[in-house]
Amino acid sequence: MSNKRWILAILITMVVLIQGCTNIPVETGEKIVPPNNRHIPLEGTWRVIKRLDIEIMPEDNSTGDDAIIDSLVSFTASEAVFGSDRASDIQYKIRRVRANDFFLYQYKVTAEDLGIHNEKIDVVSVSSKNKPFYEFIKLDDNNIITFIDNSFYMLTKQSDECDVLTYDENPDMSRLHVENNSYDDDFLHSGVLLGLKRVSGSSDGNYDIIYRTLWIRSENRSVYPILGVSNLFAPRKTGFWEIGSVSNKADGFIYDILYAHPSFLYDNPSLEVDLSLESANEFAQMPRDSHLRRHIRYVGNDYIAVEVISMTDNSSHINRVYQVLPIDNIQNSRGIKISDISGEEGRNAFFNSIQSSLEVKNMRQIDVLDNEPSEENFTVARRNGHWIMRGRIRYKDTNNINEYLDFNINIIPPTKLVNYDELCISWNSIKAKLPSAIDAYTSPNKDILIALDIDNIYVYSIHENELSDKPICKIPLHEGEEVVMAEWATGAYVERWDKCFKAKKPIEIDTQEK
Repeated sequence: MSNKRWILAILITMVVLIQGCTNIPVETGEKIVPPNNRHIPLEGTWRVIKRLDIEIMPEDNSTGDDAIIDSLVSFTASEAVFGSDRASDIQYKIRRVRANDFFLYQYKVTAEDLGIHNEKIDVVSVSSKNKPFYEFIKLDDNNIITFIDNSFYMLTKQSDECDVLTYDENPDMSRLHVENNSYDDDFLHSGVLLGLKRVSGSSDGNYDIIYRTLWIRSENRSVYPILGVSNLFAPRKTGFWEIGSVSNKADGFIYDILYAHPSFLYDNPSLEVDLSLESANEFAQMPRDSHLRRHIRYVGNDYIAVEVISMTDNSSHINRVYQVLPIDNIQNSRGIKISDISGEEGRNAFFNSIQSSLEVKNMRQIDVLDNEPSEENFTVARRNGHWIMRGRIRYKDTNNINEYLDFNINIIPPTKLVNYDELCISWNSIKAKLPSAIDAYTSPNKDILIALDIDNIYVYSIHENELSDKPICKIPLHEGEEVVMAEWATGAYVERWDKCFKAKKPIEIDTQEK
């Protein structure tokens, strides 16, 4: 074979491998464009000209009171500016996808709904220090689309130059700086969406799995009224999503169907039903001989971790496995492997951790029922204020009864699974202040701490890395309630998240001031 043919064969192989595992067919794979690259995607200045009309959007699409309309957006090699938001040290990621597939999988709408007739589009993600800024859909050299607060906006190019004032040139932008990590008390804005889960009912298959989300917002270490909504309200790069489960019955047995969809669909019940009806019907038609319950254990930006429990009516046979599922394909019957997100290092850590756990328990390999433990049997859990990865294997005890051994996997969760996991106060300091604490979270601004025991959530302020003597407020927990999601917002994002959360008509949660 000639050298040219060898090169061509290698290039084709590389393109196939780059595509990897994804639900959206990618034509060219994903490319990261470094700051010193001569070609900067979207380089220049753009203007937001209109909000796109979509029949399924329940809100009024008039643009008279829309503050985003006429906003200027600019991109250079080192920074991006969108209205009052700015990000520096940015990276651009580009992927080419089929338009219909992209909008259907990511937003549950069709390209035709948006008046888009392109067969293929380029999706450009702009991030700063691994934190998402905005994502843009490039239709051509002069027109792009973005998704903000559950609405699509069209932008047109104004200039090839950056005509927008940078952050340093415009002092009024300091209050809305999206990278605000300042310790200046005048501009501390923090907020956390805390997802909670509990089980209500009997120990057999006849119980309810209940989820809710709390919005805890502070300004200069003062806490606003705590708000709450049903189910899990999760922030993603594509906007806010509703995540939860619905219980159904077939052949007298209960089974759970997981769902995940953009939040704005919640205001259109008929469309929500249509989206889940096909998969629900297929699942209901499967013959059942046991209850099949799915408990959500963790929610991230792109993945959720669940525990799948199958049991007979009298609980004489119970099988429990962990799964990690992509949110964009949540109806998968099988989870991803740990090596899918952590590579060979993750796989080795998984099996090495099994061996270490067996040795600690003084167990033999022959006691394990799984001849080849599944890489899919892992989850995300909390330990001493951090997210960790845990695995599970089956074994028989001395009474010949099936048991389950859960073990910590000795590897840090990758950023694609857990985005933010910092605790600026030591666990010992937290326990000294609140001896009953079982978990804690701190804001990226290092201004507030959320601590939990089995009965309550406590909000503390932080001054110069020291906790306040007493909590600012205390929020009662339901019996057995546990955290499955903790997503933080700072700076301008707090106001944006507050607006979206209040659009869900939340209730005010009773608190006890301390």
